[in-house]
Amino acid sequence: MKEIESTAMEIDDSSKSELDDDKRLALILLKEKLAAQNNAKKSELEKLNESIPDLKYQINAAHAKVEKIEESMSTMERLNPLERTEKYHKAIQQEETLEQRLAESQDKVKSLEEDIEEINEDIENTVATLEGKDVDQSWFSSFKKQISEMTDAARIANIKKSLDGLIDTMLTLIALFLFKTLIMPLIFLALFLKGFKYIWNIDPRDWIKQEYSNIKRSE
Repeated sequence: MKEIESTAMEIDDSSKSELDDDKRLALILLKEKLAAQNNAKKSELEKLNESIPDLKYQINAAHAKVEKIEESMSTMERLNPLERTEKYHKAIQQEETLEQRLAESQDKVKSLEEDIEEINEDIENTVATLEGKDVDQSWFSSFKKQISEMTDAARIANIKKSLDGLIDTMLTLIALFLFKTLIMPLIFLALFLKGFKYIWNIDPRDWIKQEYSNIKRSE
């Protein structure tokens, strides 16, 4: 019962106050989340950087193809765009598409590099906060909601852990209660019946039935 009361007080305290342990766990979870985001963006950046040389090679090949077609064009085709062949238009379109893909990839690379730099700063601030160092309040304010959500999650996890232990205790108490109020009396009754029969060589149940019959007859 003391354990139950202690658990109840612990849960009540957890719901009323902000625990340092919960905040620390929330910051650790935040650091792990940021690290996972950082790794994902680094992986994406690496793939993009690997694809850019191939895109440049394809652009050079497409440009060479366009120049080759232009060299074989007649004067009329050069002067009048309507006279140009479908093959030439497709080559131009392919070159433009590749150049657009390259521009988008380069923009994405720049964006990922900025994101990675920002996440690294967030990780550094998280580690500094865990170590008790002062951090920029604007950063802490921007992550206040996430830290609060993770703190609540950590608090709920601690409460759940306490409740799991409490359930085991309650089950033990229920088992002891049943043993004391139901099983033990039945055991003592069985022992009494056996002892009564052994000492007086009479089955108490038969004796009770006989006495009950005598009472009925006397009435």
